[in-house]
Amino acid sequence: MNNSKAKKILTLLIFVIVAAVVAAVGIKNNLANSTNSVSSNAPVNRYAVTVDTAIAREDEITTTVNARGTAELIEKKVLYARTQGRISEVRAEVGADVNEGDVLIVYDEKALDTLRNQLDDARLALRSAQVALNLSNPPPTEAELAAARNSVTQAENSVKDAQSQIDQADLKISQLREDIASRLEDYRKVEQLYSQGVSPKRDLDSAFETLRQLKNQFDSAQSQRELYVAALQVAQGNVEYAQNQYELTQNRQNEPVNAGVTQQRQVQVEQASLRVSQLQKEMDDFITSETAPVSGVVLTLNAQTGGAVSTGIALMEIGDVSGSNMIIKVNVPENRASGIEIGEIVVISGDALGNKSYEGVVSKVSPKAEQKQIGTSIETVITVEVSILDESAPIKPGYTIEADIITRVNANAVVVPIMTLITESGQSTVYVVKGDNSVEKRYVELGSMSGMDVEVLSGVELGEKVVVTPPDNLADGSYVNESLGGVTSSQAEKSGVLSKASEWLNSR
Repeated sequence: MNNSKAKKILTLLIFVIVAAVVAAVGIKNNLANSTNSVSSNAPVNRYAVTVDTAIAREDEITTTVNARGTAELIEKKVLYARTQGRISEVRAEVGADVNEGDVLIVYDEKALDTLRNQLDDARLALRSAQVALNLSNPPPTEAELAAARNSVTQAENSVKDAQSQIDQADLKISQLREDIASRLEDYRKVEQLYSQGVSPKRDLDSAFETLRQLKNQFDSAQSQRELYVAALQVAQGNVEYAQNQYELTQNRQNEPVNAGVTQQRQVQVEQASLRVSQLQKEMDDFITSETAPVSGVVLTLNAQTGGAVSTGIALMEIGDVSGSNMIIKVNVPENRASGIEIGEIVVISGDALGNKSYEGVVSKVSPKAEQKQIGTSIETVITVEVSILDESAPIKPGYTIEADIITRVNANAVVVPIMTLITESGQSTVYVVKGDNSVEKRYVELGSMSGMDVEVLSGVELGEKVVVTPPDNLADGSYVNESLGGVTSSQAEKSGVLSKASEWLNSR
């Protein structure tokens, strides 16, 4: 038996039970009030059918689509390992608050020590290869000669710059020496006047401060000159070295050459140089730790102290769990999704939220349907995304959420009790009581249900009377007597039978 047949049978069974309850209560009340079975507008007809009636009234009807889904984060960041190595420390756990830039993973630096040793060995190998190449006395290239000449020129310019700096320092020292002598004489004069009581103490202090500052400048200039002298000595040594190298390079032009040995040693130098460059890059790129890419909460953790990792492995997920970064994705069956539009209000609830509900809004409706496993069956659904308007809602990622999507609100709907309806040939029908207490069968177009009432879009006008639970012997044109003690829709709802029927229908 498929789901649609089961629903039809269950619906029929519920209405049979409801009708039985209503009829039983009606018979009891008719026996107790047989003397009162009269119409308020016409005399009692002993051959008329006694019925309960209800008035089509105006009420607000809200159309909702209920769907279930899951709370998810809009955006979350995955922290990936950027190197290969072993973890020495994990500084966060699931649920921990972290800030962008916090160190979360620390790697073992033994691998870095190994790289340092390998780099030192590679540099030694490069120097050895260069010495061997120089011993083979290859003829210099034009580029080598030009580089050697340029080194001499640069060294000579450095000597000139250092000498110029020394000359400027000497001038400054000479000027400061004169200023100190002059200010020392001024200080002694002020000191004499102060001892005679002519000058105040502040003049003596000011003169002393001026003299002290000049002395500090003099000492600084002397120290700077010493540095310039040292730089000059280094520059002069560089000139001598550059000149010697240039001469050696020139002399190689006239020495015998073993072309095969030279070529082999040049290759060895290039290989050693490449090895040094590679190891240096590994040193520069070595990752000692991983930091939080964003501020938020650690959602998942796939790293542990002592564990080995390789480049590209996901270590943890981090996300902002506030309402502004939360979205609810619900699956709406295809037969109920046509009226859902972006911007519609959604009432959010769920077991984890207790008795409270929160407001959301439809932010996205998937443009295509998908087949998904819903419970034990495969259903074709539309995915609808709901944004949470109340950021204080205590919703966490992974919560199961019930969403009531409000697709339509009619504040002035014409409604009748659902127990006024009968179905004939697939069409909903009601019996409307006319002024002479005869009834007229009318086909009605129905809208949404709300509690015990159903919206009538056409077929019944506001204020008209309709028969509740029409008996089988009622036909178009029959006369009726209204039962003052009959079962009203509110009484039936109190009995619990109609309430359960309505809940079942609304859930389908």
